[in-house]
Amino acid sequence: MQLTHKGIASTTFLISFLIIMLNQFVSIDGKFWDILLIVVMLTVGIAHGCFDIILQNKTETVSKRRLHFLYNFKIVLYGLVWYYLPNLAFIFFLFISAWHFGETDLMVLKVKINPLNNILYGLGIIGWILAGNISNFMHVMKNIGLLSKVYHHSLDTPSIIIIQCCLSLCAILTVFIINNVSFTKAIVLISLLALLRMLPFNQAFLVYFGIWHSFQTLVFIKASLGNVFVSKLKEVVKSLSIFYILLALCVFVVINAVVKLGIQITSVASISVIILMIISTLTLPHLVIMHKMFVKFNIKSIKYAS
Repeated sequence: MQLTHKGIASTTFLISFLIIMLNQFVSIDGKFWDILLIVVMLTVGIAHGCFDIILQNKTETVSKRRLHFLYNFKIVLYGLVWYYLPNLAFIFFLFISAWHFGETDLMVLKVKINPLNNILYGLGIIGWILAGNISNFMHVMKNIGLLSKVYHHSLDTPSIIIIQCCLSLCAILTVFIINNVSFTKAIVLISLLALLRMLPFNQAFLVYFGIWHSFQTLVFIKASLGNVFVSKLKEVVKSLSIFYILLALCVFVVINAVVKLGIQITSVASISVIILMIISTLTLPHLVIMHKMFVKFNIKSIKYAS
């Protein structure tokens, strides 16, 4: 796979198609895809976040020690928010994730990034991938106290799924129309969404986050760092080891938080809450740094491979 936007797009389409074919002819336990998704999030996802400190050095004028302190402070602070105010932490994570997905994809499409475009597009993407999986999503919200009860038997009906898909697609197309996205780019994105719609949630998110989003982000990081990108890989490996230490600490904190909240770790939805808390806590500083990179370095003006 070439580390270019077009190369990543082609690879994403190919892998999506191969998974669809695999689903048709081979029966693989859904737990395999759950485990694979977690592995990808802990490797590819965290690995592309290991450039954070390097990028932060370009946007901040303070010392490395202070940068590390601020980075870890954000993780600890957000972890405490999850511990004491899980409802607020969840809503915040939903919106900043939508912002981040929207910001990254719109940069790929060379669309002007602003709060409205980012949130509208990002919520459209999240809504599209979640369509048909609202029951588990509602259980997650119930487990953190956002819902008192869940009417899961009526949430994943064909009519609800169609409505959700239509609303999500309308949000995405609205951004395209407002910003005059070319017909070709729109077709490419909509074709990708169509393929994702043919996959269950764990596979769709694996393709979107693990391949499309993570590697598209690496293209921008490579463009931002320029010639030092390769030479900085050693620092990334070092940062990766630090990330896994932080991960272990986060697991410890989250398990204690789960016990405090009285969540029973017996269902997929409950496990989803734990994974969500860990990922959101670790990735908050990354989302902030990526936003600063997009804004400060004006990626549109950088000559990156497209």
